[in-house]
Amino acid sequence: MAVRVRAAFAALLLTAAALAGCASDRYDGCAPPPNEASLLDNLAAEPVLEVAPEGAKRQELRRGEACHRLPNGAASLTEVSVRYDLSRNLSRAEAVALYEPVIRESGWPPETGRRGEGFMSYCKMVDGRTRVLQITWANEASVVILIHLTEPAQDPCL
Repeated sequence: MAVRVRAAFAALLLTAAALAGCASDRYDGCAPPPNEASLLDNLAAEPVLEVAPEGAKRQELRRGEACHRLPNGAASLTEVSVRYDLSRNLSRAEAVALYEPVIRESGWPPETGRRGEGFMSYCKMVDGRTRVLQITWANEASVVILIHLTEPAQDPCL
């Protein structure tokens, strides 16, 4: 019985330590959007996340909350992303032909910001916040589709 009590107490201490660690990985003064859970649901519903090149294998949709410390020291953003593993690399013309119609139908304006072979970038304002859609495929046999929110001071679309 004493062994069970000690084991339960140890598990409780480990859980408390883990929760304390989770709470401390957020930056002080960084405030995630107050409705972040519903924003993540809304971002995850973007149709472009479901567009896959022929024969691609979809990985799990990832959701990220804002204000967490990243390994590089930056603060995380409110974001969703999905990766598709490909059997071959895409050309820019193939990526534009595949993604551009769905992007435009979803109300994203023409490509803005950084662009080039292996990279597409779009921005739009929704409810006073900038949404950034980025699609990358260069030098790897995968496509990554990322949609994130930015703060006004960090707006890459200006």
